[in-house]
Amino acid sequence: MEGKKRRVAFVLIDGLGDVSLPMLGYRTPLEAARTPHMDAIASGGINGLMDPVEPGLGCGSDTAHLSLLGYNPRVYYRGRGAFESMGAGLAMSPGDIAFK
Repeated sequence: MEGKKRRVAFVLIDGLGDVSLPMLGYRTPLEAARTPHMDAIASGGINGLMDPVEPGLGCGSDTAHLSLLGYNPRVYYRGRGAFESMGAGLAMSPGDIAFK
């Protein structure tokens, strides 16, 4: 496949598992939802479960996302506060500290 570029759509749906709810017949919101578009995407691609950092290490989405994007969380992760601050639209500058 030399010279031919392939396009990839990386879809990461974080927090999708949720919990079962009595008002949904003890199903999760995902189990109760109509998902024809997600079903179509999943059926045409490769999907599954993985250990994003290392086998057997349960990690949060913050460290998992760093690892999936090619960053070693043991080197680059500095806590969730900065992620939360930037997600709320607060600018972070070198030397700033954010706590969650």
